[in-house]
Amino acid sequence: MTHPTFMLRSVIEQLTTEGYLSEEQQTQIASSAVISIVEETTPWYMQALVAIGAWLAAICFLAAVLLSFVFTISSLGATAFNAIILILGVVITLAGIGLRRATTESIFMINLTLALSLLGQILTLGGIWLMTERIPLTALATIGIQIANSSTQIGCNAS
Repeated sequence: MTHPTFMLRSVIEQLTTEGYLSEEQQTQIASSAVISIVEETTPWYMQALVAIGAWLAAICFLAAVLLSFVFTISSLGATAFNAIILILGVVITLAGIGLRRATTESIFMINLTLALSLLGQILTLGGIWLMTERIPLTALATIGIQIANSSTQIGCNAS
């Protein structure tokens, strides 16, 4: 099977020789097309390694943040700790959503923002549970977060 780059190059050269494209247009099309072909042909195992790296980065971020909060806030008491866990969860969720909306289609950033969003949701729900210890309220918060998350994903994919 012929590689798509060679087929595209021959079509562009033919259009140039027939006078439909200038040399400048030929160079511009060839360079942008080759870049897009190279980006689309990343091997699956490299995509998997990048995704694993993003998840490990998110886990290390979580560990660093939580350990710093545990050592700093442990003297404040349980109520303040629970409130801070809830606030931290909301902030991390919003950061994940914001990064996802701002990012390009980078495999690393997509997986990092997914991991941050999940981490934030877990911390938010954990904070709600620790503060209220009520299953119905935590379940309602879970439903609300999922509805907000699905509308964010729809809006993100549409752009």
